[in-house]
Amino acid sequence: MTAQAQICTLLTELCTGHGTAVLFISHELALLAGLCDRIAVLHRGRVVEDGPAADLVTAPRAERTRQLLAAAPRLSEPPVPRPRDEHAEGHDGEYGEYGEEHDHGYDEGAADGA
Repeated sequence: MTAQAQICTLLTELCTGHGTAVLFISHELALLAGLCDRIAVLHRGRVVEDGPAADLVTAPRAERTRQLLAAAPRLSEPPVPRPRDEHAEGHDGEYGEYGEEHDHGYDEGAADGA
């Protein structure tokens, strides 16, 4: 669990346990949708959209809301792999997924008395 998720869980528990409300200010609408009952989207100091959190993220009406949702990182997108090291191609040694050589913690020279 990320630190952000832990903090959000704690805030939710505190609000529920004490019957209080919290005002979150964030560009991360997906995060807010999981925490808030309502979301208001501001652009240049003016409210451009306001409504129930689930409705706002599933059917945004304002262009700014759509832009914020589109800018959110997606977990379904695969990470971009780093390029392999040039010396990894055709090498008989053991290399990891991205071409880094594994160190098994022993010195080959020491094993044969050198």
